[in-house]
Amino acid sequence: MRQAFLVAVMALCMLSACTSLPPVPAGVHPQPWHNGPGWFSSTCSPWGFSGKLGVRYHHHGTVALIEWEQQISSWDLDLSGPLNQNPIHVHGEKDRVQLQDASGRIWEAPEPDSLIQRVSGAKLPVSSLLDWLKGRPHRAGAQIWRDADQNLAGMIDAPYQILYSQYHPEGQVNVPHRIEIFGPHLHLTLIVRVWTLSSQC
Repeated sequence: MRQAFLVAVMALCMLSACTSLPPVPAGVHPQPWHNGPGWFSSTCSPWGFSGKLGVRYHHHGTVALIEWEQQISSWDLDLSGPLNQNPIHVHGEKDRVQLQDASGRIWEAPEPDSLIQRVSGAKLPVSSLLDWLKGRPHRAGAQIWRDADQNLAGMIDAPYQILYSQYHPEGQVNVPHRIEIFGPHLHLTLIVRVWTLSSQC
């Protein structure tokens, strides 16, 4: 059961690898992040997306289907392999996160990082991912740069680097359809097929 869970959780992050950060593009000068809500206003709810997650680790790779739904005070994440194999559901609230695996077993913890570590033995930056998906850093002191259209193109949220590209308008919001995350233990690629945004976004 533990091995099946680890295969699926790899879609969030790598357990161990030596991945170097890509260089900042030539001519780009990262600027300090100024506080803001990211792409979505603070009243944006619900919002979500569906797509694919790819990961490279130890020169091997894995791909999972992903669906995310965000409410103001909670979020739901569904991961599965091809043909809905080994599905995992994670439900998060302010002080509680619950994970249910393919066998129906349920784990709970106060926040996602400790839950994933307790179940899989891996220390993964899931809490940071919650902010990166909104186009904002998780830590103080982050730096960003923008593309020629002033869209967020990159972010250094040490020790991670996040790259955003393939922007398309969804309602009143311009959002990326490709997000890459690099870190000392991670190279994750998220391809968003569909963003679902409420009229409040």
